[in-house]
Amino acid sequence: MNKTYLLVIALLVFAGLAIGQDVNVGIKGGVSIPNLSGSDDHPLTKNYKSRTAVTFGGFVEFDLTDKFSVQPELNYSQQGGIRKGVQPITQPIPGLPPLPPGQFFYGDFKNTAKLNYLEVPVLLKYKFGSKESRDFS
Repeated sequence: MNKTYLLVIALLVFAGLAIGQDVNVGIKGGVSIPNLSGSDDHPLTKNYKSRTAVTFGGFVEFDLTDKFSVQPELNYSQQGGIRKGVQPITQPIPGLPPLPPGQFFYGDFKNTAKLNYLEVPVLLKYKFGSKESRDFS
């Protein structure tokens, strides 16, 4: 699977060079802090907090004109949430009688939701000002 991503990035770079456009290639990374929270009113979502994780990716920017460019990206992002302590058990427990709807057995444990995303955004960029004012060299 990693070979496929490298092949796609390489093809994008060579395609840009083949038609004589300016091409910028880069990587980016950081911390993912999703806004995942639970309702304090409902026993299934009470005390649910966001899980801090990593995010990283790469991009290729193709200049279409002096002002416009297109930037496809490939990003990996981890998200999710954590809940610790006493919480309802939502699955039937073997050997115990079933409870009426809306009632739960409770247990003291840690529950983690790990969500991994592969994102492929394509950005259309407009550059303000003259080319000379945008260059930092």
